[in-house]
Amino acid sequence: MANPRIRPYLHFYPEDAGSHLKECWQGKCWLHELSPCIASQMIWLQHQDYYIFELAKLMDGRLVIPTRWYMKCDMTGAAQPFGEGWEIFPVCTEQGQRGYIVHEFSTVHFAAHQLSLSMLNLVATFANDNLPDPQCIIGMCVSRAITYPLITLTHDQGLFRRLTGVFIHGS
Repeated sequence: MANPRIRPYLHFYPEDAGSHLKECWQGKCWLHELSPCIASQMIWLQHQDYYIFELAKLMDGRLVIPTRWYMKCDMTGAAQPFGEGWEIFPVCTEQGQRGYIVHEFSTVHFAAHQLSLSMLNLVATFANDNLPDPQCIIGMCVSRAITYPLITLTHDQGLFRRLTGVFIHGS
């Protein structure tokens, strides 16, 4: 990436090109079937790092958990970053625990420029916004009728390392 002659030819994100397939990064397999853990896991926007499987806030106030990043051409033909993810909603349990429920059945697509707060900034500001702690995911809905407790997709060790600057060895 340091070589300025090579960098323009490197592609790190799949592209949603509609029905106009010209390049391998525009293929359906890379966009929809490749595991998000193998694909590009982060975008950097407005001096913030947005990771997959970490909470993010959109400018309209919605909360999402991005599951993949991809490129899509705008009206001028320039490729812009987009995200795909799950909607997430703040809840309060009968015991008074505040947290979030992930609606895995509700996939949302959003332009990256709609992102306003990354997980790190949500952790720093959630009390001011009267929101639950973004690190408290209570469960996930996989359909409108089925809810499972506590998801395991968030990478707690990675988040902890970024919050504290301490490196943690996984088990």
